[in-house]
Amino acid sequence: MSQPCDADRRKTLSKKTKPNFNNVKNPTLRAWNRCSIFFNTIGDEGMSSAKRYVNSIDQEGKQDMWDMFADIKERGYERVNAAVSRSSQAGGTQ
Repeated sequence: MSQPCDADRRKTLSKKTKPNFNNVKNPTLRAWNRCSIFFNTIGDEGMSSAKRYVNSIDQEGKQDMWDMFADIKERGYERVNAAVSRSSQAGGTQ
């Protein structure tokens, strides 16, 4: 059986509710995951869909996302990604 292509996976995810990661206890990892969903949604479905995703997140979560994006802009993706990885390893993934 063949594996679904990336386009098929994107269509499937867009039809489902996107994860909000409320179950992730590590706030840094939770914000990183939400930023990833937001960023990928822009590319896959457009800004209006990405805004709907953000609107499903509470105000504190939104602020954590904007702080994460500001950190990425300031320090760069690779450095922030490494810091998030260290954070999740130190505090566990949940």
